[in-house]
Amino acid sequence: MRVWPKERTAFLVIHGIGEQNPFETLDAFVRGFLKVMMENNPGRKIAVKHYTKPRTENGKLEWVENFISLVKEDQPECPIDFYEYYWAYRMEGEITFQELVDWLVKTSDGARTFYNENKEIVKKYELKSGEYWYLKHLGWFLRLIAFLKISKIPYFDFWYPFIKPFVFKGKQLFIDYMGDVAIYATTDVKSKHFNIRKSILDESVKEVKSLIDDPRYEKIIIVGHSLGSVIAFDTLNRITHAANIDQEKWRSVGKIEGLITFGSPLDKIAFFFREHTPKGQYIRRQILAHFHCFKNRDLNLQKDEIEVDNPIAPLLDDVKWINFWDKKDPVSGHLDFYIVDENIELHMKDEKSGKDVKFGLAHTKYWELPEMYTKSCEYFLR
Repeated sequence: MRVWPKERTAFLVIHGIGEQNPFETLDAFVRGFLKVMMENNPGRKIAVKHYTKPRTENGKLEWVENFISLVKEDQPECPIDFYEYYWAYRMEGEITFQELVDWLVKTSDGARTFYNENKEIVKKYELKSGEYWYLKHLGWFLRLIAFLKISKIPYFDFWYPFIKPFVFKGKQLFIDYMGDVAIYATTDVKSKHFNIRKSILDESVKEVKSLIDDPRYEKIIIVGHSLGSVIAFDTLNRITHAANIDQEKWRSVGKIEGLITFGSPLDKIAFFFREHTPKGQYIRRQILAHFHCFKNRDLNLQKDEIEVDNPIAPLLDDVKWINFWDKKDPVSGHLDFYIVDENIELHMKDEKSGKDVKFGLAHTKYWELPEMYTKSCEYFLR
């Protein structure tokens, strides 16, 4: 079956947590996509071309953006272009180990309280990514870490010089991965990290806007791995707000046709980190629900005293959304709190041994899976 778009299409790929370098995400996604496209178009030469595109604002050059094009010899007028949104550099050195532990303790306590008061949510949405039993224990585990203050380990003075390199590496790994989540998930405007989150989201919206305004593109697909899927979701949510306010400026927003997420923690973000309101604050609760307007299911199962009208029209509800996940990836999950067209469980296997990928290692393996690219082609490139 030959699959190729009938119009020029742009993919914007947003990377996830951890140490990331420019163009690594672009490289991995294009290589995976190219392999599947070559298999689906036998006998047709597909050229891989590198282009640059100046991005300007108010008449001034902001930067020169790099993107990759796949061009099929018999359809040169319909290339597939791949862009990368790189945001990792904004997180470097912005949170300490102790700040991260304190934040996680506070967050887990809040989530546990919310869970205990709203157990009907689990029943209503039939959460397929697992029971949230760890809420009962996470806070105590984190308190133990905070108590030990790993940087000193006062009761192991003799052994500490020998294990210090391993402790340091473990702490740094913890900060590199969970620190990104802690900073980005901060929605409190009083937090010192709020402006980092805002700048990441502002630039993501600009990236999408530049593609929407590019007359060459008729179709745009947003792709997000790991925390990048949360940034992608928030970007589409923000664009929905903007398009409601200024429809003329965003008149071409319908070019956005698809969202692909993989290794996504969106359900966990909604459950752990979204701002929850006391039962009595029914107006504030509905304002927050209206704010999360892009394909979002209502986490408020209470019958409020007064229903507040929603002023935000769901302008991007026609966007198709597919989500890839694997039980051996503790970050990802079946997305239950969102209106997803299809949740696809992958059951990852190691290519060499044929055995199941070990628990925890699956999170970085999505890029290598032909099934993910094949399914994405079937959804968005027919």
